[in-house]
Amino acid sequence: GSRKPLTLTFRFRTLPPPSPTALFLDIVLLLSKSFIITAIVGSMGFSLLMYPNNWVILAQFHQPSEQYGQLMSVADIIGYHYVRTSMPEYIRIIERGTMR
Repeated sequence: GSRKPLTLTFRFRTLPPPSPTALFLDIVLLLSKSFIITAIVGSMGFSLLMYPNNWVILAQFHQPSEQYGQLMSVADIIGYHYVRTSMPEYIRIIERGTMR
């Protein structure tokens, strides 16, 4: 299992109420009857409707904080202090010096 700090996980109760984002995609498909138009117009509407819903959850990480004389967000501080124990695969490939 993943061992992440609680500040990096979302509980079920913090999720926003269901939004009309998926319904927007369905309505665009119903009106246009075209998958291409749904992909273009529906994806833009989906993202514009999803942003305010996620802002409720993620606003706490955008709070400014001063640490060591620098002004940064709480998300930046969590990212700096969260120890990632494994090295990404692409760094291993580069360090080994082989071409794939």
